[in-house]
Amino acid sequence: MSVNEIAINFDMTLPSLSHHLTTLKNADLVTSRRRGQQIIYSLNLSVFEEAAKEIINFFNKK
Repeated sequence: MSVNEIAINFDMTLPSLSHHLTTLKNADLVTSRRRGQQIIYSLNLSVFEEAAKEIINFFNKK
């Protein structure tokens, strides 16, 4: 999804959303690719799946 497409779903300014996307990208939680003049963002599902497994394991140990 482009920044504009994502912004439709959140009550955030474009600069704020771009900042958050950069943070998520730096954490390897999202990936980006250029499509013409737009940058398209996608979830890095393998990282989310691994994080979910770790969270489940953490709570199952308690």
